[in-house]
Amino acid sequence: MAPLLEAAVDGDAAARAAVRAGAGRLELCGDLSLGGVTPTDALLDGAGDRWGVPVAVMIRPRGGDFTYDAAERARMARDARRAAAQGASALVLGGLTSAGDLDPAVFGAVAEAAPGVPLVCHRAFDRARDLPRALDALADLGVDRVLTSGGAPTAWAGREVLRALVRRGGDRVTVLAGGTVRADHAAALVAHTGVRELHADGRDATVLAALAAVRYSPA
Repeated sequence: MAPLLEAAVDGDAAARAAVRAGAGRLELCGDLSLGGVTPTDALLDGAGDRWGVPVAVMIRPRGGDFTYDAAERARMARDARRAAAQGASALVLGGLTSAGDLDPAVFGAVAEAAPGVPLVCHRAFDRARDLPRALDALADLGVDRVLTSGGAPTAWAGREVLRALVRRGGDRVTVLAGGTVRADHAAALVAHTGVRELHADGRDATVLAALAAVRYSPA
């Protein structure tokens, strides 16, 4: 079975092109040049059913680091309510304490603002000081999915850690592998790590189409 392919997009045209190329889910962001922030009202409007695939919405108040103060957490909560009202299939977020652990206050604020909407941790996870411990923390917080390269610059470079995270997460947290995933190694990455979901930059439909065309051997 081919893994689900998620595409990160920051515009309507990119979203449409990504779906045509084979993306089965979108991560909707504003300004991917900053690594993705909360999308604008205009982009978010009706996003839940605009493109015909599930849409996970980025909840990130700014670029830069992932340590947020109370005002920023409050803004994330407001953005989460807005995204939920527009039909987001999930909310993508992350936050770190000054000590380098995942910040439960960030996840709690968003979960309270949008009860029942699945939560996804973005690659702030890769900056946590202890990835196995961080994965356990996500499970305790009720987070459904984590986007990670295994703490490495690319998913392929982090494949050993990804493999360990998949096994540790089990049926508690789904590991979504991201970080320069390409068609020439995607099948090997899936076979080695056991991941069942792949994430790619949706601004390049050619890369997405190549990933969607990969044929995977049964695990």
